Amino acid sequence: MSNQIETQIDVSLTERNRTTAFFRLILIAPIAIYILSFAPQQFDSGNMSWAAGFFVLPVALSIVFRQAYPSYLLAFNEAFLSLSTRVDAYLLVLTDEYPSLEENDVVSVTFPEVDPKTLNRYLPLVKWFLAIPLYLVGLIYAIYAFFLTIFAWVSVVLTGNYPEWCAEGVVGTIAYWNRIVGYALLMVTDEYPTLYKMCCRSASGWSSIATMTNTATSLCMAMKAKCKPAPKNSSNLRTVRFEK
Repeated sequence: MSNQIETQIDVSLTERNRTTAFFRLILIAPIAIYILSFAPQQFDSGNMSWAAGFFVLPVALSIVFRQAYPSYLLAFNEAFLSLSTRVDAYLLVLTDEYPSLEENDVVSVTFPEVDPKTLNRYLPLVKWFLAIPLYLVGLIYAIYAFFLTIFAWVSVVLTGNYPEWCAEGVVGTIAYWNRIVGYALLMVTDEYPTLYKMCCRSASGWSSIATMTNTATSLCMAMKAKCKPAPKNSSNLRTVRFEK
């Protein structure tokens, strides 16, 4: 069973709001300012106790010296990653629902069970280095998702429909970066993030996983994700739930 962060996003493929999609960069401004208010004022050697809103250094120190993960740090990091994912989903036109400040049913991020006693107390010292290949792959994913989002945005503005194959790639990229954050920054797991993406055949079918390693078959069997229809509000609305 996977011990990594799981991301779930309900993507409405039809009957999208063209107006809010067209003005998405303007509409995202208030919540973006709210997110940025959590960021440190300056990034220097004396002010790195938290990065981009997350508490990183306190977590690392707790694991290294006490082999503990304070519940209040875990709760904040989980809530902030969930909020950031809701903002990403709205910005990337995956949903028309404005990012809520609290949890909702459209976007959810699930952390693995964190047992500090099972975490390697010395890995926080080198995880930043071990994650370098993940950042490089993630950069490629991000570029790919950027072009998918441009295509999907044009499609939503012109037709009101979001291509399912675009949603697969964009949601997969968000989920991949969430796994990196969970491993390298939040340190909720010592399991190295997997390099795979989700492929949904239909709104009523199960998904398969295409891996980017030679162990594709074993990973697909061990870490199979689901893609199933989310609750619908109208007969013509087609929504797919991506679980990754």
